[in-house]
Amino acid sequence: MTETQEFVKDWLEGKHPELVTQKEVAKFLDVSEELVSVACKAQRNENFDLKAYLRQNLKDIAEALVSKIKDGKGGTKGIELALKALGELVEKREDTLKLEYTPADHTRIARETIEGLRAEFIEHGGRCVVCGQSKLLSDKARLDTEPEHAED
Repeated sequence: MTETQEFVKDWLEGKHPELVTQKEVAKFLDVSEELVSVACKAQRNENFDLKAYLRQNLKDIAEALVSKIKDGKGGTKGIELALKALGELVEKREDTLKLEYTPADHTRIARETIEGLRAEFIEHGGRCVVCGQSKLLSDKARLDTEPEHAED
């Protein structure tokens, strides 16, 4: 940082209250006003906090953006960007997984289900889990349209 930039930084922080304008600072440093102006802009940009600025001016910014939308001169992109900068709007990407079952998959799932039911039936001593009656299991898997035992 040059001496001019350092002095301008101090001046912007209020360390030289006797100098009020950029013109006075330029005269004091014996440099051009343009150089002081550039140093001021650079320092302000360095200290600029976008989130703080947006939070302080959110109402005015929102009103201006909504006004432009009403006038047909703008879209919602400005509001979206302001909210994203504040961290209030986070894009959520949703991934979907589509499961496609082949006929072989359906057969495999049915076989695994029947084997699981048979194992459970055998575990309960060949008795129906619902009514407790002794039943014989068929080797052929079938789907009853009306269950023999309904749970109450």
